Parts: sequence; C-alpha cells; structure tokens
Amino acid sequence: MKRWLIRLRALLRLHLDIPSAIILTAIVLIAAPPLITLVSSFTGILSGWIEITETIAGYWHNILANVISAIIIIPIVYWLLRLTQRADAMGSFAAYDIKEDGSRSGWGRIDLTYNLFSNRVRGVLTRRSVELKIEATIVQGQYLVGYYVERSNAARRRCGGFLMHLDGGADSYSGQYVFVDPDGTNITPTVGQAIWVRVGKQTKRKR
Repeated sequence: MKRWLIRLRALLRLHLDIPSAIILTAIVLIAAPPLITLVSSFTGILSGWIEITETIAGYWHNILANVISAIIIIPIVYWLLRLTQRADAMGSFAAYDIKEDGSRSGWGRIDLTYNLFSNRVRGVLTRRSVELKIEATIVQGQYLVGYYVERSNAARRRCGGFLMHLDGGADSYSGQYVFVDPDGTNITPTVGQAIWVRVGKQTKRKR
C-alpha cells in the first residue's frame, strides 16, 4: 500500500499549462460522444442482423463495450508507464554549488514538475528570499536542459542556463551551468558546476 502511495505521489508531480488544458478538454469532448454512439450502433446492428433477444443484445453490448474500452485503455496504460518514468525523475532536490576543491556549498531547494503532453519541465529554486523560476526539457530521459531566471525580483540581474545529467539511481542531477550574478562586476557569463541531490536520499558528500 505504501509503495502505491509513493507511486501516486510521484505521478502527481506534474503541471498543467494552457495548451495541456486545451488538449485534455478536446479529448474529452471529441472522444466521449462518438464512443457512446459507436457502442449503441454496434448493438443495434447486431440485434437487427441476427434477430436476437434483448438478453443476448445486452450480452453483445457488454462485449463490444469491453473491447472498445480495451482499445482505449491499452494506449493510456502505455502512456502512463512513460509518465511514470518522467515522474520518477521529478521531485524535491537540495541544490549545491561544487567548488574547485570539490567541496559543496548549499544553494537552496529545487522542486521540479513535468508536463503531461510534452518533455517540458518546470521548477522553482528557493533560497531564503530569493526565488528562481526554472524552465527545462527532458532529453533522452536523463538529461535536463534549460535555464533559470529570478522571479522574486525580476529587475535584479540573476539568470543562467544549465545542462544536468540524472544519475542511474535517479537520486541526483549533476552538471554545469553558466550564469550572471548580481554580485559580479561584469555581465560576462561565468561557468559553474552543481549537483542537485534528491531530498530524503542519503548520499556521500565531498568535504
């Protein structure tokens, strides 16, 4: 039971944007009426063709309904399995900058969510009063390519881009990023290295 609750919580790590909401609404509005009509028409054709009783007509109605349901459900299950892979790569992470000597400096918490109909990822990195908006794309199921920009103070110069790689256990992302910082003396982007460690996972830290 606990395992299923964990899986359900992972699947809920998603976000809905306007295109996704439109697609969901269109699927419901377009798919539901034809399916109802199709089941009813098949039942009527079969009933008239072999002149069967009402009981057998109901029997055929149930069979056709189950077949049509299977045709719909199987692709949905396959889609959900792919969503599960995407969901497992999302969640909450502790963000660290990696210094030249290999030590780590904490830089807040990251919460990542995925999109139902695309490889887009959204996130928020928070550190005290600073809040950064993250926009990214999952590539080949293990690379996160994107950018971040501060939204707690949109006029402040803090933004950057990154390429992060998910480890084999889905416990952390690591990679490099380029950034401009409000404390810097110039606007030339600087290269840094970072690791995002999944919250609740025990990992060895370099000192």
